[in-house]
Amino acid sequence: MILRRLTAHIKMQNWFAVAIDFVIVVVGVFIGIQVANWNEERKDIAHERVFLVRLHDDVMQAETKSARLRERRFGQRDAIIEGMAVIFGQRGRRVLSDEECVFIAFSHDFVITAPDIPSFNELLSSGRLNILRDGPLLNKLAGFQQSLEILAYWRSWGTRDQHALADKYPELIKLESFYDNKRGEVWSRATCDTDAMRRNQRFSNNLSENADTFDGFVRDALEPWNDQLAELHSRLDQLLDKNHEPEKARG
Repeated sequence: MILRRLTAHIKMQNWFAVAIDFVIVVVGVFIGIQVANWNEERKDIAHERVFLVRLHDDVMQAETKSARLRERRFGQRDAIIEGMAVIFGQRGRRVLSDEECVFIAFSHDFVITAPDIPSFNELLSSGRLNILRDGPLLNKLAGFQQSLEILAYWRSWGTRDQHALADKYPELIKLESFYDNKRGEVWSRATCDTDAMRRNQRFSNNLSENADTFDGFVRDALEPWNDQLAELHSRLDQLLDKNHEPEKARG
Protein backbone atom coordinates (compact mmCIF):
# COMPACT_ATOMS: atom_id res chain seq x y z
CA MET A 1 0.00 0.00 0.00
CA ILE A 2 2.74 2.46 0.93
CA LEU A 3 4.58 1.71 -2.33
CA ARG A 4 1.45 2.35 -4.43
CA ARG A 5 0.89 5.59 -2.62
CA LEU A 6 4.52 6.59 -3.08
CA THR A 7 4.31 5.80 -6.82
CA ALA A 8 1.14 7.87 -7.14
CA HIS A 9 2.70 10.86 -5.34
CA ILE A 10 5.74 10.68 -7.63
CA LYS A 11 3.51 10.70 -10.74
CA MET A 12 1.70 13.75 -9.34
CA GLN A 13 5.09 15.28 -8.45
CA ASN A 14 3.82 15.86 -4.91
CA TRP A 15 7.32 15.91 -3.44
CA PHE A 16 6.21 16.81 0.05
CA ALA A 17 4.01 13.70 0.16
CA VAL A 18 6.86 11.68 -1.36
CA ALA A 19 9.16 12.86 1.45
CA ILE A 20 6.60 11.91 4.08
CA ASP A 21 6.11 8.46 2.50
CA PHE A 22 9.88 7.96 2.39
CA VAL A 23 10.19 8.90 6.08
CA ILE A 24 7.38 6.47 6.92
CA VAL A 25 9.18 3.66 5.05
CA VAL A 26 12.54 4.38 6.72
CA VAL A 27 11.00 4.66 10.18
CA GLY A 28 9.03 1.45 9.62
CA VAL A 29 12.15 -0.45 8.57
CA PHE A 30 14.09 0.95 11.55
CA ILE A 31 11.34 -0.02 13.99
CA GLY A 32 11.15 -3.49 12.44
CA ILE A 33 14.90 -3.97 12.86
CA GLN A 34 14.79 -2.69 16.43
CA VAL A 35 11.90 -4.99 17.34
CA ALA A 36 13.81 -7.94 15.87
CA ASN A 37 16.92 -6.93 17.83
CA TRP A 38 14.91 -6.54 21.04
CA ASN A 39 13.38 -9.97 20.54
CA GLU A 40 16.82 -11.52 19.98
CA GLU A 41 18.17 -9.73 23.04
CA ARG A 42 15.27 -11.01 25.13
CA LYS A 43 15.96 -14.54 23.90
CA ASP A 44 19.66 -14.18 24.71
CA ILE A 45 18.86 -12.90 28.20
CA ALA A 46 16.52 -15.85 28.77
CA HIS A 47 19.11 -18.30 27.43
CA GLU A 48 21.81 -16.69 29.57
CA ARG A 49 19.69 -17.10 32.68
CA VAL A 50 19.08 -20.77 31.90
CA PHE A 51 22.79 -21.30 31.32
CA LEU A 52 23.77 -19.50 34.53
CA VAL A 53 21.47 -21.79 36.52
CA ARG A 54 23.00 -24.86 34.85
CA LEU A 55 26.51 -23.52 35.38
CA HIS A 56 25.77 -22.90 39.06
CA ASP A 57 24.48 -26.45 39.45
CA ASP A 58 27.60 -27.86 37.74
CA VAL A 59 29.90 -25.81 39.98
CA MET A 60 28.08 -27.01 43.09
CA GLN A 61 28.39 -30.59 41.84
CA ALA A 62 32.14 -30.09 41.30
CA GLU A 63 32.52 -28.73 44.82
CA THR A 64 30.51 -31.55 46.36
CA LYS A 65 32.28 -34.34 44.46
CA SER A 66 35.76 -32.99 45.23
CA ALA A 67 35.23 -31.75 48.81
CA ARG A 68 36.38 -34.89 50.63
CA LEU A 69 39.62 -35.32 48.73
CA ARG A 70 40.40 -31.60 48.67
CA GLU A 71 40.17 -31.49 52.45
CA ARG A 72 42.27 -34.66 52.72
CA ARG A 73 45.05 -33.36 50.46
CA PHE A 74 45.32 -30.07 52.35
CA GLY A 75 45.47 -31.96 55.65
CA GLN A 76 47.96 -34.42 54.17
CA ARG A 77 50.35 -31.63 53.15
CA ASP A 78 50.27 -30.19 56.68
CA ALA A 79 50.79 -33.64 58.25
CA ILE A 80 53.74 -34.42 55.96
CA ILE A 81 55.45 -31.12 56.78
CA GLU A 82 54.94 -31.62 60.51
CA GLY A 83 56.04 -35.26 60.29
CA MET A 84 59.26 -34.30 58.52
CA ALA A 85 60.00 -31.80 61.27
CA VAL A 86 59.64 -34.60 63.83
CA ILE A 87 61.87 -37.01 61.87
CA PHE A 88 64.55 -34.38 61.30
CA GLY A 89 64.62 -33.35 64.95
CA GLN A 90 62.92 -29.97 64.58
CA ARG A 91 60.22 -30.71 67.15
CA GLY A 92 60.37 -31.62 70.81
CA ARG A 93 58.90 -35.09 70.32
CA ARG A 94 60.57 -38.22 69.02
CA VAL A 95 57.65 -40.21 67.60
CA LEU A 96 55.33 -39.54 64.65
CA SER A 97 51.61 -39.27 65.29
CA ASP A 98 49.32 -41.82 63.64
CA GLU A 99 48.12 -39.22 61.15
CA GLU A 100 51.64 -38.09 60.26
CA CYS A 101 52.72 -41.71 59.82
CA VAL A 102 49.91 -42.70 57.46
CA PHE A 103 50.17 -39.53 55.35
CA ILE A 104 53.94 -39.92 55.01
CA ALA A 105 53.30 -43.51 53.87
CA PHE A 106 50.99 -42.15 51.14
CA SER A 107 53.03 -39.05 50.27
CA HIS A 108 53.20 -40.37 46.70
CA ASP A 109 49.40 -40.21 46.34
CA PHE A 110 48.11 -37.29 44.25
CA VAL A 111 44.62 -38.65 43.65
CA ILE A 112 42.06 -35.85 43.56
CA THR A 113 38.56 -35.63 42.08
CA ALA A 114 38.53 -32.58 39.81
CA PRO A 115 35.25 -32.51 37.85
CA ASP A 116 34.94 -30.38 34.74
CA ILE A 117 32.06 -27.95 34.07
CA PRO A 118 29.91 -29.65 31.37
CA SER A 119 27.63 -26.67 30.70
CA PHE A 120 30.59 -24.36 30.00
CA ASN A 121 32.18 -26.92 27.67
CA GLU A 122 28.87 -27.24 25.84
CA LEU A 123 28.68 -23.47 25.39
CA LEU A 124 32.24 -23.37 24.05
CA SER A 125 31.70 -26.22 21.59
CA SER A 126 28.47 -24.66 20.28
CA GLY A 127 30.11 -21.25 19.75
CA ARG A 128 27.53 -19.48 21.94
CA LEU A 129 29.86 -17.95 24.48
CA ASN A 130 28.62 -14.49 23.41
CA ILE A 131 25.38 -14.95 25.39
CA LEU A 132 27.43 -14.37 28.55
CA ARG A 133 27.54 -10.61 29.12
CA ASP A 134 29.26 -10.47 32.50
CA GLY A 135 32.97 -9.73 32.09
CA PRO A 136 34.01 -10.83 35.62
CA LEU A 137 32.23 -14.18 35.11
CA LEU A 138 34.03 -14.77 31.82
CA ASN A 139 37.36 -13.99 33.50
CA LYS A 140 36.63 -16.42 36.31
CA LEU A 141 35.59 -19.15 33.87
CA ALA A 142 38.85 -18.66 31.97
CA GLY A 143 40.82 -18.73 35.22
CA PHE A 144 39.05 -21.90 36.34
CA GLN A 145 39.77 -23.68 33.03
CA GLN A 146 43.42 -22.69 33.23
CA SER A 147 43.75 -23.89 36.83
CA LEU A 148 42.06 -27.18 35.85
CA GLU A 149 44.64 -27.73 33.10
CA ILE A 150 47.50 -27.02 35.53
CA LEU A 151 45.99 -29.42 38.05
CA ALA A 152 45.73 -32.14 35.39
CA TYR A 153 49.37 -31.56 34.44
CA TRP A 154 50.53 -31.91 38.04
CA ARG A 155 48.46 -35.05 38.55
CA SER A 156 50.07 -36.72 35.55
CA TRP A 157 53.60 -35.36 35.91
CA GLY A 158 54.06 -35.01 39.66
CA THR A 159 53.48 -38.65 40.53
CA ARG A 160 56.09 -40.03 38.11
CA ASP A 161 59.06 -39.55 40.43
CA GLN A 162 57.26 -40.09 43.72
CA HIS A 163 58.36 -42.92 46.00
CA ALA A 164 55.88 -45.41 47.46
CA LEU A 165 57.64 -45.36 50.81
CA ALA A 166 55.74 -48.24 52.43
CA ASP A 167 56.66 -50.48 49.48
CA LYS A 168 60.31 -49.43 49.40
CA TYR A 169 60.80 -49.48 53.18
CA PRO A 170 58.48 -52.11 54.69
CA GLU A 171 60.80 -52.40 57.68
CA LEU A 172 60.12 -48.72 58.47
CA ILE A 173 56.41 -48.45 57.62
CA LYS A 174 53.85 -51.19 58.20
CA LEU A 175 50.34 -50.79 56.77
CA GLU A 176 47.05 -52.49 57.53
CA SER A 177 43.60 -51.70 56.20
CA PHE A 178 40.29 -51.49 58.03
CA TYR A 179 36.83 -50.10 57.50
CA ASP A 180 36.53 -46.68 59.15
CA ASN A 181 32.93 -46.15 60.25
CA LYS A 182 33.48 -42.44 60.84
CA ARG A 183 34.80 -41.83 57.33
CA GLY A 184 32.53 -44.43 55.76
CA GLU A 185 35.35 -45.95 53.74
CA VAL A 186 38.26 -48.37 53.83
CA TRP A 187 41.20 -46.63 55.49
CA SER A 188 44.82 -47.52 56.25
CA ARG A 189 46.52 -47.68 59.61
CA ALA A 190 50.29 -47.16 59.55
CA THR A 191 52.97 -47.98 62.08
CA CYS A 192 56.22 -46.06 61.66
CA ASP A 193 59.63 -46.75 63.21
CA THR A 194 60.61 -43.11 63.63
CA ASP A 195 64.09 -43.72 65.04
CA ALA A 196 64.95 -46.12 62.21
CA MET A 197 63.68 -43.52 59.71
CA ARG A 198 66.14 -41.01 61.13
CA ARG A 199 69.03 -43.43 60.68
CA ASN A 200 68.15 -44.35 57.08
CA GLN A 201 69.58 -41.67 54.78
CA ARG A 202 68.00 -43.13 51.65
CA PHE A 203 64.58 -42.99 53.28
CA SER A 204 65.21 -39.38 54.35
CA ASN A 205 66.17 -38.48 50.80
CA ASN A 206 63.09 -40.14 49.29
CA LEU A 207 60.79 -38.56 51.89
CA SER A 208 62.26 -35.12 51.17
CA GLU A 209 61.67 -35.59 47.44
CA ASN A 210 58.08 -36.72 48.05
CA ALA A 211 57.37 -33.84 50.41
CA ASP A 212 58.80 -31.23 48.07
CA THR A 213 56.75 -32.46 45.10
CA PHE A 214 53.58 -32.92 47.14
CA ASP A 215 53.90 -29.39 48.56
CA GLY A 216 54.34 -28.05 45.02
CA PHE A 217 51.25 -29.93 43.88
CA VAL A 218 49.12 -28.45 46.67
CA ARG A 219 50.60 -24.95 46.48
CA ASP A 220 50.83 -24.49 42.70
CA ALA A 221 47.92 -26.63 41.46
CA LEU A 222 45.37 -27.69 44.05
CA GLU A 223 45.10 -24.41 45.97
CA PRO A 224 44.72 -22.24 42.81
CA TRP A 225 42.08 -24.61 41.43
CA ASN A 226 40.28 -24.65 44.78
CA ASP A 227 40.33 -20.82 44.92
CA GLN A 228 39.15 -20.44 41.32
CA LEU A 229 36.27 -22.83 41.96
CA ALA A 230 35.21 -20.84 45.04
CA GLU A 231 35.46 -17.51 43.18
CA LEU A 232 33.44 -18.85 40.26
CA HIS A 233 30.74 -20.06 42.64
CA SER A 234 30.69 -16.70 44.43
CA ARG A 235 30.25 -14.76 41.17
CA LEU A 236 27.41 -17.02 40.06
CA ASP A 237 25.72 -16.53 43.43
CA GLN A 238 25.90 -12.77 42.89
CA LEU A 239 24.47 -12.94 39.37
CA LEU A 240 21.66 -15.30 40.42
CA ASP A 241 21.07 -13.54 43.75
CA LYS A 242 21.63 -16.76 45.69
CA ASN A 243 22.49 -16.99 49.37
CA HIS A 244 23.72 -20.34 50.68
CA GLU A 245 23.97 -19.30 54.32
CA PRO A 246 20.54 -20.73 55.27
CA GLU A 247 21.55 -24.03 53.62
CA LYS A 248 24.79 -24.10 55.62
CA ALA A 249 22.88 -23.36 58.81
CA ARG A 250 20.49 -26.26 58.13
CA GLY A 251 23.44 -28.53 57.34
